[in-house]
Amino acid sequence: MPNVNRLLRLCEFSLLFCVLALQIHLLGSELGSQQGHDAFQFFEVVDHVSPGKLLPGTRECFNCFHPPFSFFSVKILSLLVGNVPLSSQIFSWVSMLFAFLLLRASLKRMGVLSSLEGIVFLYLSSALPIFIFLSTASDYEPAAYFFTMLSLYFSTALYWNSAGEKLSARRLILLCALLLSFTGGLLNKYTGLLSFAIPFCIVLVRNPEVLWKTMKEQLVVFLIVALLISPLYISRNFAQEGDLFPMNMSWLKRIELAKQRSIRNEDVIGFFTHTMRIPRKFFSERTSPIQDSVIHRVWLQTWIREKYIGGLQSPLSDLISTFYYFFFLVPVTAGSLLFIIRSRSHTDAFHSFGKVLFALSCIFFLAMLAFIFKYPVWNWGVIKAKYIAPALLWMPFAVAYCVHYILHIKMFSRFRPLIMSGSLALLLLFVFLNYTVPIY
Repeated sequence: MPNVNRLLRLCEFSLLFCVLALQIHLLGSELGSQQGHDAFQFFEVVDHVSPGKLLPGTRECFNCFHPPFSFFSVKILSLLVGNVPLSSQIFSWVSMLFAFLLLRASLKRMGVLSSLEGIVFLYLSSALPIFIFLSTASDYEPAAYFFTMLSLYFSTALYWNSAGEKLSARRLILLCALLLSFTGGLLNKYTGLLSFAIPFCIVLVRNPEVLWKTMKEQLVVFLIVALLISPLYISRNFAQEGDLFPMNMSWLKRIELAKQRSIRNEDVIGFFTHTMRIPRKFFSERTSPIQDSVIHRVWLQTWIREKYIGGLQSPLSDLISTFYYFFFLVPVTAGSLLFIIRSRSHTDAFHSFGKVLFALSCIFFLAMLAFIFKYPVWNWGVIKAKYIAPALLWMPFAVAYCVHYILHIKMFSRFRPLIMSGSLALLLLFVFLNYTVPIY
């Protein structure tokens, strides 16, 4: 066993070096290619913001209603680089790189990274096609994902093993760091609000007996964060629009929005069953996602690039991404079912992390459903996989859980070395292909 652990550590360090090198290669190969779902609208907001000046009004440009963190960061970086599109790509690349390193650090602290399944999860997620796309996209989603991983890291440090400890200088520093990560998330995107759930997910799984103490701590954190973000959310958003979380659809699509809401209200249950259906064209439609199908749109956008978002693509992209689209249906579905069936009877670190991730994924998914319910304007792409990037981590976890399950089946025990070496070889191939072709 010690030899196996040393071998796994060596393999993990090798994969880490490989991913870091491939990240540099990715930036070099994609730099200068403008890509993203709303890239030009992103640049428009960057042009409207400037350090030391008041924020633009919520209706001053298409995306001016968004919180300003990503736009300001790109603006400041562009003063050094001299080019807004390049600056946005560098900013996204740094955000996704540090998000990966934070996830790795969290898994290491949890004790998950010392296992084969932990390694499979981490490096499958590092090379998930949509994450590679976000690494050089002109978008605010990479920073949103970064702040979620930052919140996970500090929440893990606070509550994974030491939730019941008394207030100390170390704990106070961690609480302040968590507070700042929440604040940064909310100054970047409204979904930063969902990160407040992370400490509670961890405590409920690991130490439910200290839930009341955690609630008191987090209430103080929440109040301070609310005070810090009040100039944006109250003095600007609420003062201008009468809404803490305004969306441009409310004024740009007012008539269509009212029409769609009226149709929705006629059959609310039917609205959700239609939105959550598996469409008949799920297996045949792979060029563009079906606008009003959550399952099809999220699954397709995870593996296959939509043509209109720009960027470089290889002739092999369609072939490999189509293979992923079909192949990963099996391990993701099987791993999810196995975890749901078996997780109650297991309390080890890997299962505990799975429970936290499952809860967090459900929260992000339900939040997107609430967003769709409020803004059912399908032709504006209200369903996007990138909106729930943290929830997409469930896919590589489900695949890793299949590996975990197979390793613990007695009849396969004599094949354990072969399973481990085969899993690592396929993992390396997945990582290398996705960064170099590129798939997405």
